Amino acid sequence: MKKIDAHSHIGSFGGWAGVAFTKEKLIAQMDEFVIEKTFLTGSSFQGNDEVVDAFQSYPDRIVPFVWVNPLLDDVKKSLINVLIKKILSV
Repeated sequence: MKKIDAHSHIGSFGGWAGVAFTKEKLIAQMDEFVIEKTFLTGSSFQGNDEVVDAFQSYPDRIVPFVWVNPLLDDVKKSLINVLIKKILSV
């Protein structure tokens, strides 16, 4: 039976726990629990590059999700930059 993780995060979460989760740790954990694929997002809207890097390293295992801060002036530019230029490599 296939296992798909529908909600994973990557990056540094800081705070009282000081948790950081790398793409290597993510894949190791996925392997340990026989998870075929995961839907991945960063620790915040500033972690999109880490998500893209993980996706580019493991495209068959990661479905990338990006965060956008709607209060920023460059939302459209950010989406175009991350989605089209980085994820789709256009």
